[in-house]
Amino acid sequence: MSARLRDCAAASAFALGLAASAPCTAAPLVSMGQIGSALLACWNPPAGSTGALVTLRFSFRRDGSIFGVPRPTGVVYHGQPKARAAFVEAAEDAVRACAPLDLSPALAAGIAGQVFTMTFEGARSREKDRPDAQ
Repeated sequence: MSARLRDCAAASAFALGLAASAPCTAAPLVSMGQIGSALLACWNPPAGSTGALVTLRFSFRRDGSIFGVPRPTGVVYHGQPKARAAFVEAAEDAVRACAPLDLSPALAAGIAGQVFTMTFEGARSREKDRPDAQ
């Protein structure tokens, strides 16, 4: 099940107070912006990655699955090499976890084989969100 459908099912269950088996018919994605939003819904940046960025390059097939493997094209990470590698891997995992995406026929026809780039941002500092923070 795609992450988009899984999220929709979870939201429906929460809203209705039902088990996660509540039916959900999410509409297919119709724009590149919706693809980006769907992928970000799968992104869970590792702790300690505040200020980090990774840009990935990847392609989709018409069926919404990933063609090949996501490749990093740029990384900003100030920290240990192992933590940097884990950050990049987490972004790659997010793309793989979301696939296949449910694409509308029109979007599917135009997306196949096109290179898609997307930047994933590290965890944001919650310090400014604290009520006692000055």
